[in-house]
Amino acid sequence: MALGKIKADTLEHSTAGSLDTQYVVNGSAKAWARQDQRSALTTTSSFNFSSATDVGTGHVQVSFGSNMSNANYNVVGMNGYEDGTSNEFMVAIGLRRGVPPTSSTYNTQSVNALNSSSGGTDSDNQMTAVFGDLA
Repeated sequence: MALGKIKADTLEHSTAGSLDTQYVVNGSAKAWARQDQRSALTTTSSFNFSSATDVGTGHVQVSFGSNMSNANYNVVGMNGYEDGTSNEFMVAIGLRRGVPPTSSTYNTQSVNALNSSSGGTDSDNQMTAVFGDLA
C-alpha cells in the first residue's frame, strides 16, 4: 500500500476565504488538556498528552505524546472550581519549585491568588494549551 502526501501552501474555504498553511502550522495549539486535581488527578479531555503525574498539592507534571522540538514553547493556562465556590486561581507554568520545561514535559503549579501563603491548591478544572514547534 502506497502512502500519500498532500502539499499545500494555502487552504481555501468555499465561503470563509483562504489561509496560509504556515498560520496553521505555527499558530495552532500542539497540545492541550483539561484536568481535575481535587480527589485523584484525572485528565477529562486532551490532545497530544501521554500522561499527567500528581507531584504535590497544586503541582502536576505533564508529558507529551509527541515531543516539542525544544523547551522554548509557550504554555497558557487557567483553572478554578466548577461548582463556583472559588475561582481566584492562577496557573504558574514550568515554575514548580524551579523545575524548567523540557521538550517532553512541563510542570504546573496552581495557587489561590487571594491566599499568598498557599503553597498550592488543587482545583477541579485546570486547562492548559501548548504553542510551539513539534519535534
